[in-house]
Amino acid sequence: MPEALIGWTASLFPNEPAPARRLRQAACWMSDVGSHDHPEYRAEQSFLRVLRQADSGFDHPTRAFLASVVALRYDAEPDAAFMAPAKALLTADAWATATVLGLGLRLAYTLSAGTPDLLAGTRLLVGAVLTLRLSEGSGVFAGESVTRRLDRLAQVLGVIAETNIETNQSVWDAALPPPRPSPQRGPQGGGGSKRVADSR
Repeated sequence: MPEALIGWTASLFPNEPAPARRLRQAACWMSDVGSHDHPEYRAEQSFLRVLRQADSGFDHPTRAFLASVVALRYDAEPDAAFMAPAKALLTADAWATATVLGLGLRLAYTLSAGTPDLLAGTRLLVGAVLTLRLSEGSGVFAGESVTRRLDRLAQVLGVIAETNIETNQSVWDAALPPPRPSPQRGPQGGGGSKRVADSR
């Protein structure tokens, strides 16, 4: 699953420098660290587990970034009290990036239930609109949870969201829309999604 997530989240970060890409890859590998924890405290326990990995080779800001991503992936509220120490170690841009990545991972797991084959039937495109493309017959559906999490991610990116059902496999090879400015700007307004059936 981590390698599938690395590819799936790449479109959220156009023009991503190599150090940032390595951080994103590390976050994807850690994204299921709390899978055996109870849902009621999974976000906080996963956050603390990553934050306190003193022997990981990561410095304090890096651990704070990764811990924040993991907590948000597990649906932590960005203003949760337990996340305050990590936020204090991060720049505004780093926190914004962690938020986008954490919400993106949350959406990916909601779509796929942690199954790479299901995730492969989806694609996330970022332009003036955040578009979730679902391949017809893939078994993935844009239910209420998916729509809610897509809208939340779009809100943070400052765009609107839409869902397309693709019936022609050739669309998966189409060029991406023009990239939006880097999301490392911090939360902005936006949100609201629509569902579009693409019959091409």
